[in-house]
Amino acid sequence: MDIDSVRPHTTLPPPMQIFPTLAAVILGAAPLFSQVDLVARYRMDEVSGTALVDEGPNGISGTYVSGYTLGQGGVSGTAVGFSEIAIGHGDIASHPALTSMTSNTSYSAWFTTNSTVGYRRIFASQDGGIGVGLFYSNLLFTTRGVQDYVQAASIQVGPWYHAAWVFDATLLCSFYLNGQFIGSVQGAGPALAPTSVFHVASRSASTELWDGLIDDIQIYQGTLSAAEISLLFNNPGLAFNSKPTTYCTAKTNSLGCTPQIAWQGAPNAGVPGGFTVLGTNVRNQKAGLLLYGVSGRASTVFQGGVLCIAPPVKRTVPVTSGGTPLPISDCSGVYALDMNAFGHGVLGGTPLGQLTLAGQVVDAQFWGRDPGFPAPFNSTLTDGLEWTVGL
Repeated sequence: MDIDSVRPHTTLPPPMQIFPTLAAVILGAAPLFSQVDLVARYRMDEVSGTALVDEGPNGISGTYVSGYTLGQGGVSGTAVGFSEIAIGHGDIASHPALTSMTSNTSYSAWFTTNSTVGYRRIFASQDGGIGVGLFYSNLLFTTRGVQDYVQAASIQVGPWYHAAWVFDATLLCSFYLNGQFIGSVQGAGPALAPTSVFHVASRSASTELWDGLIDDIQIYQGTLSAAEISLLFNNPGLAFNSKPTTYCTAKTNSLGCTPQIAWQGAPNAGVPGGFTVLGTNVRNQKAGLLLYGVSGRASTVFQGGVLCIAPPVKRTVPVTSGGTPLPISDCSGVYALDMNAFGHGVLGGTPLGQLTLAGQVVDAQFWGRDPGFPAPFNSTLTDGLEWTVGL
């Protein structure tokens, strides 16, 4: 895409100024999206080494131990096989993002099992805290030292299953199997605060061991909805996170300022507003637009900076940075674009349909004019922002 060929003929104020009434209605309404934050995600896609990698925002990685086999056939990429006889499991050091979760949390994982006898853990804290897995052929959720929550599930040896455990603020544990709600158990109290390490495929270094395959463990703060769990089952590899994440490297502009991408609100498939992407610390009174894509991240040299979006790259309607009136030049400008509104066609342009598809991962980056650089490098580039369209 030739970004330099974009020459807006009009100077547009930020979208919230174009549609003040709509913005007030949307931002004043009750949110329709889930209030969840991804705490940890273990894709189990490693094919060599001992590292158990967390691809979530907190980087709570661990180490595979003893009887494990990487690179097995999985549902989402590859999976890891664990042997009970060889005491295979994963060790994860204590982390505040995990130890703080005693209720209002959700767990999700794909698995096969070679045994439906006894306790089998997919993920668990060693002391106190929470554990999820199986008890014989039943789904099991445990607040260790407080309560075992057992839900009949008729799990069999061999097949792949997707399970989700949702422990809400009222201490109700809801169980889902293959995208369907199968029952709930009321709890008497929250989990005790964990005091030790965490494990994949066991409760401790040698107890309640898994025997079989595990793929894509996801841990959330907050309660996943039934619709979101159905999407996880029907779209292996998908994860939800209403909190966008920044990545990539911004281009220092000609005034020596480093632009930054930010956001307000939350992405939502059903609401035509309420998720504003911002480009701050940019040159004042300059035209710009948001570049976006649905094919993942990139790090490509582009116009003296880095293009953070994998092709094909799309663009939104133009915006202006505002800020200090000319002829003064400074970094008081702010680009602002409501991507929920743009995705629903409220702002014009030709938005991709995926912008309103629940579960779609979107990457974006502001591009703008910077006449302080010679052509073809006369542009501003923020860092990148990645989000998942919520419900």
